[in-house]
Amino acid sequence: MAMASAPEIDEALIVTPHMPKPEKSPGTTKRKVTPSSELSSQSKSFILSPYGTFSSERTVLRLGDSPLFELSMRLFPSGEAVINKRTPPKTTHTHPGSPESSLPGIQIPHLVISFFYSISGRIGSSPRILSYCTASFRTQKRCGLMAISWCFGSGPCRRKPWPITIAGVQPYFTIDPNDEGPFPPIKRSSKSPLSVSAEINATNLPPAKLTMHSSCVFDFFAKSEISITEVQYWNNFFIIVLENEDTDLAEVPCAIGRCNCFYLFEKEMGRPKFNKFRACRIRNLTGDAVDNSEYDILRPGFTETRVGGDC
Repeated sequence: MAMASAPEIDEALIVTPHMPKPEKSPGTTKRKVTPSSELSSQSKSFILSPYGTFSSERTVLRLGDSPLFELSMRLFPSGEAVINKRTPPKTTHTHPGSPESSLPGIQIPHLVISFFYSISGRIGSSPRILSYCTASFRTQKRCGLMAISWCFGSGPCRRKPWPITIAGVQPYFTIDPNDEGPFPPIKRSSKSPLSVSAEINATNLPPAKLTMHSSCVFDFFAKSEISITEVQYWNNFFIIVLENEDTDLAEVPCAIGRCNCFYLFEKEMGRPKFNKFRACRIRNLTGDAVDNSEYDILRPGFTETRVGGDC
């Protein structure tokens, strides 16, 4: 089956969510408040779309009219957006196959790309589309789409604010030429068709709801008397660390809360054993007590850890 080609980008729009004014009750007045530039910039989004997606005569967009923006609807609670600026992105070619965009450096939290409404491989097959993403950040040297995030390789990192989402996917910036991005540690899956809490949709949870829904993971393993040491949440799947490598994978669930489950063993985590290398408090602190430890760069994903024993 032939893969559908992605449409050309012909419009660049800066928009903000449209919030209809509530009807005023008789006899009530409120003082007009002008938001700060920091607060107003947080609500702006930058849309790249094919020509004709939105009528040139409209100043308020109904994003629900186009299925292309399904993934970005959460950015616009009313389903509508007000156009603040509209311009065609111009491109020039230094040599065939290497377009350079004249888009301005984007200092807006969300870059909405209309042709990308689900995570799929077709984005990587379009060098022209990737060139728009790369050229939007002037210091970027490479750009690729990982399983759950964009990976931008750069010289010096672009100045803040960094974008929160690009086409609904979290970006990852690195200055290490060998860093290929935040690949999740998927090693093994369950050998059972067991699905737990299928009535709960735990995909793409905001941080505020993460603890509540991840508790169903710990509750299941506690009731099953299967010891786990860590649970990692990666938006649409869980990475669960089993304490014992002899745990039968036919007894663990393949999905929890509609999120697929993948498993690691504690010995694969590279951590010191709790009973051999216990952290001890320094009783007599001296001036030469310096923490010279090296720490890995934080990667996308929320992690919750439970370790037994007394601290």
